Amino acid sequence: MKRKTVVFCFLVFLVCTGFTTQDYNGENFTANEGEFFTQSVEVCSNSSTKTYMNYQLITDQSSRQYQYIHEKMTVDKTTGLLLDQEGFIGAALGSYFGEIGTRYYFTLDTGIILPLVKIEQKADQDTVEGCAHRFDTSVIELVIDSKIAAEYYKTQQVDVIQSGNFNDDENFAGTILKIEKLIEVSNEAE
Repeated sequence: MKRKTVVFCFLVFLVCTGFTTQDYNGENFTANEGEFFTQSVEVCSNSSTKTYMNYQLITDQSSRQYQYIHEKMTVDKTTGLLLDQEGFIGAALGSYFGEIGTRYYFTLDTGIILPLVKIEQKADQDTVEGCAHRFDTSVIELVIDSKIAAEYYKTQQVDVIQSGNFNDDENFAGTILKIEKLIEVSNEAE
């Protein structure tokens, strides 16, 4: 399926404080003049749980994960989220979601669209059919700088680092309604 899509400029959005859910629905972000081609992916679990892990725990320098993080991701100095150049948020996803570097739009039932890039893989033995984590049912596990995130979120209404679930933050809240895999990007202006 071919469609012209809004590219999320999270670098600008994250530097500004006080973003709201209504600003985080994909309609108010700066548009890139390229075309995004997406393919629908069957929702393997509609879990609302969104856990996190510290990116510094990925220490094998020869691994695809380590190399991808250190070559293509930037730590947001305000929130601790890892972002790529186009503003996709780094996440650990199961093998159901393909290779490291694969990008997705996760649409939540609250209308929030999370642009995610797979930068770590959950172990198959820890997931149900390569999708949701067996213990906590999370599909999405954000990969963050936990020190920066702990400082940022302790000043927010809900401390998601303390709770262990980004779903507790209204900007990430919701169950998974739709998943689209980004399959091609063209940066040419029309």
